Amino acid sequence: MDKKILIMVIVATIVIVLAALIYVVYIQGGKITINTEQTPTASNEEDGTTNMYSLEEVAQHGSESSCWQAINGKVYDVTPFISFHPGGQLILNGCGKDATVLFETRPTNPETPHPESAIEKLKDYYIGDLQP
Repeated sequence: MDKKILIMVIVATIVIVLAALIYVVYIQGGKITINTEQTPTASNEEDGTTNMYSLEEVAQHGSESSCWQAINGKVYDVTPFISFHPGGQLILNGCGKDATVLFETRPTNPETPHPESAIEKLKDYYIGDLQP
């Protein structure tokens, strides 16, 4: 192999490894997590009805490794979003709960509500409705 190509391959490998380290340390706070649970879909594949969850079922997902939140009567699995949440770990305060008040009032930043983009982003994590 030509010496220049070998050097370029080594430099590219170092850059990739450094980028991965920066991602883990700065973006994920030094934590590497692997989520092996299948995220449920919002509708039942057999009959097309919307999945319904009780607050007790939501409460079983109250951790960083499985974070479901009920907001305005809808249930969201926000686990994949935790490491990207602009407010950092604050999102964990709503895991396993009806987080409507937390989402709407933002107790740590009450001057500004969640932006419209955050409300739109919730749709990506919708898994069903909260049982009345």
